[in-house]
Amino acid sequence: MTSSHRPNLTLLAGPSGVGKDAVLEALRKRQPRLHVPLTVTTRPRRPGEQDGREYRFVSGEEFLAMEWEKKFPETAVVHGNPYGAPGTKSSNPWPRDGMLSSKWTCKARNRSGG
Repeated sequence: MTSSHRPNLTLLAGPSGVGKDAVLEALRKRQPRLHVPLTVTTRPRRPGEQDGREYRFVSGEEFLAMEWEKKFPETAVVHGNPYGAPGTKSSNPWPRDGMLSSKWTCKARNRSGG
């Protein structure tokens, strides 16, 4: 990367079902070079989803093997299904065009401590 080209990082965060995937789809249409690391999950595919496009869908056994091999720097369980954010072996995880996006599901908490 040259000094005149700075990478951009976009992080989409919000509760499950808030529309992160819809926002990400709109971003992809506007920025076709956008790189989004695929999250790995064991949940069933929803209608219209394809393995390797929205998520990487694996069996529970495959997920546990990947977790055992330390393939995920970050994991979470959402609605009973494990999700893993795969790491990179590269010392520079930025794609060549410098645009990287990621999305995370956040658990909402109410202010009364619940």
